[in-house]
Amino acid sequence: MSEKVLSSESLGVAAVITGAGILIEGATLLNDTVLYNHRYLTHESLDIAPWLQAVMHASIEPYTNPNGWAATHEVHHRVADADLYSFVQIADYVDYRDEHPGKLKDHPPLPETFGNLDRAAIDLDLATVYEIGVSGRDLAEGNYEPKEDYTPREASAILDTETPRYLYEDIRGKKSPHDSGQVRHLEDVRYLLRDPHSPALHPKTVRGVFEDNVPLYSATESEFKSNDQLPERLARNSWQEKMHKHRKLLLGLEVGAHVVGAIGIGYIAGQRRPSQMIRNGLVGGAIMSGGAFTLIKGGQTVNSIGHGGVDPIRAFRTNELIPYPDGTYTTDANRLLGSWTGDEAGQQRNHHEKPWNIAYGENWKDAPFGKAVEFIARHHLLLDERNGFGSDARPDMVHPAVQRIEAERARSMERGSIALKVA
Repeated sequence: MSEKVLSSESLGVAAVITGAGILIEGATLLNDTVLYNHRYLTHESLDIAPWLQAVMHASIEPYTNPNGWAATHEVHHRVADADLYSFVQIADYVDYRDEHPGKLKDHPPLPETFGNLDRAAIDLDLATVYEIGVSGRDLAEGNYEPKEDYTPREASAILDTETPRYLYEDIRGKKSPHDSGQVRHLEDVRYLLRDPHSPALHPKTVRGVFEDNVPLYSATESEFKSNDQLPERLARNSWQEKMHKHRKLLLGLEVGAHVVGAIGIGYIAGQRRPSQMIRNGLVGGAIMSGGAFTLIKGGQTVNSIGHGGVDPIRAFRTNELIPYPDGTYTTDANRLLGSWTGDEAGQQRNHHEKPWNIAYGENWKDAPFGKAVEFIARHHLLLDERNGFGSDARPDMVHPAVQRIEAERARSMERGSIALKVA
């Protein structure tokens, strides 16, 4: 009988430890990501008390570099669901041809149209491609040196009209970030010209980004690894730099806090034998791992379902990715998905159109988390409303070159020539 009682008590203590750990870990990681990384660093729609900034930065740093995360997310908004690289590449080559007519021996002729530069913008004429490329060039201008010469083989690759040129290559391959101070060419700054995690750029569309969100995000974030390669407003200050250099120590402290906290709860409940304390400590550590796993799954859901077009579930199942009539893929999915991702999976379309809003929805039903944060900020409870970009051009708004691609997608749909999937 006593063993059953002890067993029941043990289960009760384990349940308390688990519940408390999940609540604390989940709330910490969710708030650090959707408040600090997202609303504070990336969109500057929220201000946070300085001491709370430090706590949030320290607790999320072991998982991801917040400054690099924000820089990557800024790119995601600027070139949402598009890849401008080939457009800029073609524009640079056309300029080269105009400037060096005597060097074009054995170079192929310029094609009249391109049908392989975007998933849904089909049969783009050369003039349109050139205009998009020139417009998009300013995203990388000053960060790369245009090629001084092209071989006939390089020209043929640039003018290829058959192979899809917007798809991610070598998704899980590791690429070393470019060293600061070295001469960069266009291929070295492709990360500035394409969405880092878009179903429209993945061969497996929504399912592909759900599976590969972490390596896709990490590949772009690694390009911002060097502090002097971050946008000026996102460069790490002295205390953030110290945290970044001691990420492993911060992770150890976080693990230790979970282990000690779990042992402490058990100790208070009378579980003081070494075997019980070890077991409780292991539970605490496991909860932290579970929190990190949940954070990863939340990001996968937001970046895949949230950019799944008209029917993201269908796209997940069949690979058919259908844009909206305006040529965009961001979608307001449903409240269930939004409820465990801080409204983000459920309100992506709204968020991309109005990134300055604290709440990614118009009412409490659609955005309960955001509306609660908005309420707290308006009452100055550790948070405040903020519009850090003022009336200047926002770095988190879709670029005009991408807007032009969206318009071309809409025209392709009107003509009935849209490509829904890649074989």
